[in-house]
Amino acid sequence: MTAPKSFFELTKWLFPVVAISLMFLALAGCNSREDEVPAQSAAMAANPSEATESQPPLSKKDEAPAQSAVTSEKPFEVTYCQLLLSEAEVVEQGIDRQRRMYPRGSKLRISAQAVEEGFNAATRKEAMACFNQAWRFNPENPMAYWGAGIIRGLEAKKFSENNMIDFARKCWNDCLKLFESAEKLIDNVPQEKVFFQIHLAQTYTSYAIAMKDDLDDQGKAMLEKAKALALQYYDCKLFEPEANKQVQMRAGWQLWRIYTALGNSAEAEKYKKDAEEIEKERRLPGDIKWGE
Repeated sequence: MTAPKSFFELTKWLFPVVAISLMFLALAGCNSREDEVPAQSAAMAANPSEATESQPPLSKKDEAPAQSAVTSEKPFEVTYCQLLLSEAEVVEQGIDRQRRMYPRGSKLRISAQAVEEGFNAATRKEAMACFNQAWRFNPENPMAYWGAGIIRGLEAKKFSENNMIDFARKCWNDCLKLFESAEKLIDNVPQEKVFFQIHLAQTYTSYAIAMKDDLDDQGKAMLEKAKALALQYYDCKLFEPEANKQVQMRAGWQLWRIYTALGNSAEAEKYKKDAEEIEKERRLPGDIKWGE
């Protein structure tokens, strides 16, 4: 299964860069308000190449109700994610029937627009509603899964910080499930796949660090998976020199976090130093410092 080619006719850097920015800010220590999606950097927000296209969402009656499992004891509400529905639930809610009502071209266009709106949303709830809509119109849109996974990662981190282990573990597992679905759909776009897999390494690492007292061997296995993904692209030569450096820098920051978590300070400092050197060469005012 591959993502529709027409989706990737949008600016190729828009969604990967924004998505990675969101996750690195949130899961690597950004302290935004509880229900906000972290803002893009000034440099990214000024990008004139962003595509825009207006399309109304489905009516409110098509939206499923908020998850009833959320209780007042939680520090904040967990957003409702339709991408995690079972096949039976998809049929029961009439989502498959809705998809058949639209021409393929319209579905792809609406889905792409919904993803863009999701990555520019002000809150987690608004963002997840957009990713739900993107998935309802096109279940093969990898960016819908990627965006929804980011939101679940934000929620998992908050539960971890509040020592609500069961809720945190559920959200982390949802996050990984969403990312794994995205990974299956993004294979045909090499550059997006590279950034996604570094992002996936970030998530494995964040999960293992956040749940370090409750994962044991599973946490170590996640760190090893993260290390394998980051090392795979550390000496990237797949693209133009500037893009290769960007990949190497992000992989380097992840390897620093991974080796720090594994207790190997010598290797951690080596990758941190290399990432800092690359960052100094290419950093512009307003850019995000990926290791923070």
